[in-house]
Amino acid sequence: MSAAAESPPPASLTPRLEEILQSLPDRAFSARLRAVYLAAAQAISRLSDLDLVKYETPVVDASPDLSLWEEMAPVIRDTVMDVNVLLNVIREQFPGAPPSAPPPSRPGPGDVPGLLQDAMGKLAQSITQLGEAMRNPSVVSDRWQLLAEIQRFRADYREQMSQLVFESASAFGEVSRAQVVPGYEAEVKAAVTVRAITSDLSRIVAARFGKVRDAKPEEVLWNAQQLQTELDAFGRTAAYRNLRAQDKRKIVEARAEVGALATQTAPDQRELLTVAEALDALVRSLSAVNQRQLLILHDREVWAACGVRLERALMQSKKDPVASAKALAEAAVSAQALYGRDATMDAFLRKARALEQLSGSGLRVVLVSGRPAGWGEAWARQLPVDGVIVENGGLFFLKGKKGELRKVYLEPPGQREANRARLEAEVRSVLAQVPGARLSVDSRYTEVDLAVDYNEEARLGDSGASAIETLLRARGVTAVRSSVHVNCWLGRFDKLSASRRFARVAWGEKLEPADGRYVYAGDSFNDAPMFQAFKLGVGVANVRAVLNRIDAPPAFITRAPEGRGFEELARALLSRRRPSRSRGVST
Repeated sequence: MSAAAESPPPASLTPRLEEILQSLPDRAFSARLRAVYLAAAQAISRLSDLDLVKYETPVVDASPDLSLWEEMAPVIRDTVMDVNVLLNVIREQFPGAPPSAPPPSRPGPGDVPGLLQDAMGKLAQSITQLGEAMRNPSVVSDRWQLLAEIQRFRADYREQMSQLVFESASAFGEVSRAQVVPGYEAEVKAAVTVRAITSDLSRIVAARFGKVRDAKPEEVLWNAQQLQTELDAFGRTAAYRNLRAQDKRKIVEARAEVGALATQTAPDQRELLTVAEALDALVRSLSAVNQRQLLILHDREVWAACGVRLERALMQSKKDPVASAKALAEAAVSAQALYGRDATMDAFLRKARALEQLSGSGLRVVLVSGRPAGWGEAWARQLPVDGVIVENGGLFFLKGKKGELRKVYLEPPGQREANRARLEAEVRSVLAQVPGARLSVDSRYTEVDLAVDYNEEARLGDSGASAIETLLRARGVTAVRSSVHVNCWLGRFDKLSASRRFARVAWGEKLEPADGRYVYAGDSFNDAPMFQAFKLGVGVANVRAVLNRIDAPPAFITRAPEGRGFEELARALLSRRRPSRSRGVST
């Protein structure tokens, strides 16, 4: 038992719960209800503070472990006592038998005593079930099974107590769990942490599994040692502490197998591959944390808040771009709480995290993209970058020392307007000639170029993209393919010319031929001028798909694709970081 659990601080109620109690006209009833809520808060706190890690072992032993019963007996006793304290308070304050009929779907204040008595009956029944489990020889003779059962019962008690508080408080008005349930926000935070860290572990183990599969004989030992290090690092995280005992047991088993291989001079690759494959499947199964009712309710609220902000961003995109960008940035911030739920979103959030690490280390970071100006303004306001070049160099946003933005176009207004009108006409003509061709959904937010979708929501393939490029170029339109769009524009600019001007305006620096002061990262055809201009041009792994057709290949290629490739580059840069201020250009 932790020190906090042995001498927990006095229980306190949430401000909303205090407000409800203060509003009740029957002061005696309010005092009785307060006593129940304080007892529930105290019990939830004590049931949350148990550190089961100290009862675990670094190895899994299948032999009977009856000595554990002696270690755990005080924990079981305290668990029962914590629940019984609450039950006694309910009996004292609201005596009577549980109602025979189920509670109404929308209970009112008069239903609260019945709700409490019904909850009391369910908790008492759960205590009986705990006693029965603790008399089961198959439970008490196995360390991990016993830990799992205790963990399960304590979590169930917390959930029942939380529901008791929420349902009874809901009888007095509209409330959320976060507003009234003691310890709710802390438990949600813990669950979000578990999801985020196990998601990262899943990605790391999957990558390691691939490396083991492709390893040369002399690389097998190194991969076994790396996997051992990665599992050790996970064992020190908050997520490991909050895992179910059954999952911890499997992690410990895998760690032991990997550790044995890591000590061999020449471990068998097939054996390591078998262990890595089983570990990969196990870690993927940890995504079941998303099915916890706690996280389901939390995620619904976060999605709803994101949706409101995104709708606001869309509504204001034309009449107030600044407000639209701010709303989009706020949506991105709130979405951080969903990390671990969706792989595509995770990639974006990890890239943002890598940018924060690069910027925090003193590197100057600039995003270079074919995406629209609307995206660029949101990125510039939200992300820790010095600036954003968008629409393939048609314009850029320069961030000042106080966060203010300066918007710079590469061509004057009159020329932009004339080019835009002609560009729209030429693109309409080409779209009519290629079946299935259409503008990207975000083209409405562009100012200088347009993007024809061939691989984001449309599925035109290389042949369709080539046909679009050929037709546009025949009409005098610059057309360059990215990994998802054919970007097209009229004007004498591209990513490289915009980067040159950005460096001159922002830093008073001139880009030199094959400049080695900067690092540039990209992944497709429209990055070729940048790969040629920068000595340290880096392609993320998916660039390999176009290497035989790209005008200028990158000097280096990461092992991982897309956002994970950028993270790999960021780690490499940070590991070689010098104390002096460096420069970085990234896409």
